[in-house]
Amino acid sequence: MLAVMGLTKNGIGLICLSFFLFSILIHNSAAATGAFLSAPDNSCAPLLTDTSRDNLKLFDAHVHMTSNYTSAFVISEMDQARVGMALLYPDGKSDDQTSLDYMSQYPGRFSSFVAYKHTDDPHFIDYVKTQLNTGKFTGIGEINLRYYSGSSYTPPPTAYIVPDSPLILQLVDLSAAYDVPISFHFVPDDPDANAAFERMLNRNKNATFLWCHLGFNNMPLNADTLNGYLLRYPNLFFDTAGIQNMMSEPGELGSNWRGVLVNQSDGHLNAQWKQLFETWNARILWGSDAGGGNDPNRWFNYANNTVQNFPPDATGRWRGALANLDPNSARNIFNANARAVILKEARPAYNYSVASDGQCFPISIRSGSSVSALAFDRAASTITFKTADSSGTANSAVVFVPAGLLNGTFTVQVNGKSVQFGDASHDTYTSINIGYGGGINTIAITAAPPVNQTSQNQPLTPPTKQPDARAPIATAPVVQNPTPPAPNAVAENQTASRAQATPEPQTNGFDWVPIIGAAAVIIAIAAVYLVATKQLKRK
Repeated sequence: MLAVMGLTKNGIGLICLSFFLFSILIHNSAAATGAFLSAPDNSCAPLLTDTSRDNLKLFDAHVHMTSNYTSAFVISEMDQARVGMALLYPDGKSDDQTSLDYMSQYPGRFSSFVAYKHTDDPHFIDYVKTQLNTGKFTGIGEINLRYYSGSSYTPPPTAYIVPDSPLILQLVDLSAAYDVPISFHFVPDDPDANAAFERMLNRNKNATFLWCHLGFNNMPLNADTLNGYLLRYPNLFFDTAGIQNMMSEPGELGSNWRGVLVNQSDGHLNAQWKQLFETWNARILWGSDAGGGNDPNRWFNYANNTVQNFPPDATGRWRGALANLDPNSARNIFNANARAVILKEARPAYNYSVASDGQCFPISIRSGSSVSALAFDRAASTITFKTADSSGTANSAVVFVPAGLLNGTFTVQVNGKSVQFGDASHDTYTSINIGYGGGINTIAITAAPPVNQTSQNQPLTPPTKQPDARAPIATAPVVQNPTPPAPNAVAENQTASRAQATPEPQTNGFDWVPIIGAAAVIIAIAAVYLVATKQLKRK
């Protein structure tokens, strides 16, 4: 006390005392709000996805075999590129037996479709059935419905099969009957051919269509057109095969590779294509088209730069191009979608990590939809994300929210309108079951402060019959005891205390912050006054 009284005899001492009190004020305010002591809210979200060879193994959903190289050479290139599995298409000189030889020599590394033979032989349908019945083939194709050789697409095409011809429609029905995809090369440059093509797509809702080369191949790619097809046809998927090889360098004007990149030096998807790939991340399969067009250079530069004056390191280019996608989108396109569509494996849950109060919390979403753009607004206690499905479909998602991230009574909105939902609370998480219609939706989950310990939103009673697929909003089936999916690599690195963290309890004691602040201001004014008075006396 005597020391403080001594300091107050001069203005300098009062100024020092006021700074000391201000430091206490700032420290207590920071402790109360966490604003100064918490980590940034974006600390759990990487700016770029690690798509490197060391981190991500690929499934190449479109390669061709030719007589220019051996299966051992193909495996060597795949190993260098860290491609774990590939879908084989034979070229014109090969047949299904060559595919079977590849698969028997390297089990688990190849899958293959029944090769389409350009024939009017009515017995071909029986041949396809026989091959599919062996269980060794996972689809039908690639069928050159409308194909141009070279880089030009000036009619007439090199090959054209009317898409809704009887033979093709029978193959579409086999796709549905055997639950396997049918793939095709189709350049949509002719109105009559396009109309026949859409009649084919409407043939059988249980068929699975795989449109190669992002649809356009030789034509300039058009993201809006692809978006329209995906909205119209729920059983349609695209592969990316070949577009990285349709030019000499990434910067060449008019090339499809340049069309999806920001610029030559960046190498990432531009904003329009990034949005398309993320929005429809469950409907696009990565493929290289190695060996396509009877061009061996595509294999020689698959993971290397063996052939000069030809696009180098095709797989590396794609890894770089998709590095600015969110991790779930990159994983689906590079691997999980091919396993789901071709091998009928379950697609993994969408896993995210969000920051709150300096901690990272894992959020998982199980859905057949393309899920993207998840964000957490701590101030609004709201999780938002987008889903994409074809129009006229009924869809659902189960969201696993960790304890400590959101607490209270939940509400759910789809495109700004409140919807019913089912929820179930567990020790470490709450599962929220949401139904919604087709199209591109924005879903928001908000937690209001709890009124009491009893949830005000009880789980819904399961519907007595299946909802109409044309209904705009579907009631999601209730998951009584859902099991949360395994955490992703990001969540696995979080400690158990982060995964199950709860907010620090707030005390209701007397708040000294306003009093300390007022005292600091008064002392500072007094200090200035004393210093000014002494200066006048000296004069």
